[in-house]
Amino acid sequence: MAKRGNGEGCIRQRGDKSWEGIYTCGYDKNGKLKRRSVYGKTRGEVQKKLREVLSSIDNGDYVDPAKLTCNEWFDDWLKRYLMNTKESTRAQYELYLRLYVRPSIGHVKLQKVSFFMVKNIILDCIAEDLSAKTIRNLNGIMHHAFADAIKVRLIKENPADGQDLPKVQKKKMLFLEGESRAAFCNEIKGKQYEYLFFIALFTGMRQGELLGLTWDAVDFNQKTITISQQLKRDRKIGSKVGYVIDSTKTNNIRTICPAPIVFDLLKKIRREQMENRLKHGADFDNPYNLVFTNETGHHLVSVYVLKVFKARAKAIGLPDLRFHDLRHSHVVMRAENGDDMKSVSEDLGHSDIRTTANIYAHVSQRMKEESAKRMQALAEAIYAN
Repeated sequence: MAKRGNGEGCIRQRGDKSWEGIYTCGYDKNGKLKRRSVYGKTRGEVQKKLREVLSSIDNGDYVDPAKLTCNEWFDDWLKRYLMNTKESTRAQYELYLRLYVRPSIGHVKLQKVSFFMVKNIILDCIAEDLSAKTIRNLNGIMHHAFADAIKVRLIKENPADGQDLPKVQKKKMLFLEGESRAAFCNEIKGKQYEYLFFIALFTGMRQGELLGLTWDAVDFNQKTITISQQLKRDRKIGSKVGYVIDSTKTNNIRTICPAPIVFDLLKKIRREQMENRLKHGADFDNPYNLVFTNETGHHLVSVYVLKVFKARAKAIGLPDLRFHDLRHSHVVMRAENGDDMKSVSEDLGHSDIRTTANIYAHVSQRMKEESAKRMQALAEAIYAN
């Protein structure tokens, strides 16, 4: 055993070259001294963990790992182990745990949680008719929490491992092409959110990115738009549902160069916004300097924007069209225009180029079929003579 440093507890190097710190935390019911251990890759790491444990014992807030409940572990995990996670993601984890996990196993000691306890949570969610995606996300959150508990040697196995989860049915991509694209553009003309929908189609920006777009991100001289944030619903526990500015879905910043008509529309929006500012005076408030606002400068509500969009889509006979399908339709136009797949994928901020590739494959197949039809018409014309 290595020599003990001042105030560091008992530290030794193990056979696998990792380090172990041993401390005592009172006596058991038989009067025997209880010894516990912390582990780490280096002596310094273990020394730090020991100091934290000894400090918590001195302060009276120490929890014996053997007595640690799931609720206590989740509280600590959300607070300390997810420090580098986006706030919105932590809020979602907290919500899922509060709604579906804590009521079932929150009171259970962490070391006593079994595979079947987690399985019962999943079965209950299936019985409540939650979507497959929600259930898979929930299991992923539990798996993450238990995996971190394994790392700090609180448990040996992950009870969320190997669970039988429902399969997510992938939604079919829809596109606006040819006649449907023209019909959509005619349908939105002169109506509410016309510019928003048109710019979405001709930039491929996500709904949240459009609603969170600010004027300082628009460069009229260089004809570029920098996409670095989005407007999204705030799902913090215990607070009213509101909206916050957050980073983009993939945390990436990208700059796009859309068609000049997009900037013509942006100039119209800016002019209308200035007129509204003069009209409403002190009642006009646009604290984020957003491009898309209502008459008094407040941000748009995504749910209502979607409602209007669905009404426009239904009017042209496409009730299943989603706002996100405008991104797919943008890729179709770029593919038809001969733009290379990699550039399009980068402009849209796709984390996986396969999403772009699937749309390109669709366009390629359709163009082949159209070419075959043209060749058939030519051949028939020749033989008719």
